[in-house]
Amino acid sequence: RQAAQRHLEARPGGEIEAIRRAPGYLEAAKQRGQEHRSAATAAKAEQRSTQAQLDALEKSIAAQMKKLVQQAEGATKALADKSEEAEQQERKAAALEEDLQAAAAQQVSMQKLQQQIQQLRKRYKKVNAANNNLRKQWEVAEQQLAA
Repeated sequence: RQAAQRHLEARPGGEIEAIRRAPGYLEAAKQRGQEHRSAATAAKAEQRSTQAQLDALEKSIAAQMKKLVQQAEGATKALADKSEEAEQQERKAAALEEDLQAAAAQQVSMQKLQQQIQQLRKRYKKVNAANNNLRKQWEVAEQQLAA
């Protein structure tokens, strides 16, 4: 119709020519309309497909982010546990070091006691030897007095 109207307004006497051309124009217009509708339908289907892909990608990213956050939380907890364990080991090491120092001090004290015991034994032997000598001298003196 628009094509016919254009031809009618374009020149006088063109009505017949417009009518002759109208079926071709009409058919071409129908064809273009059909092509536009097909293109619009295809574009809409492509848009839906793309939107579905975007939604799937968004879900996948959200799941991956959730998984990564859980892994990070797990790693943080494991690190905190390891840190606590290291602190406990450090406390145990400090306690063992104190025990070792006490044992070393006790060993030094024991060594001093052993030295003192050895000195006392030497003195006892000397005193005992002197006592034996005095006894022998006493016995000799008694025998001389008795004789």
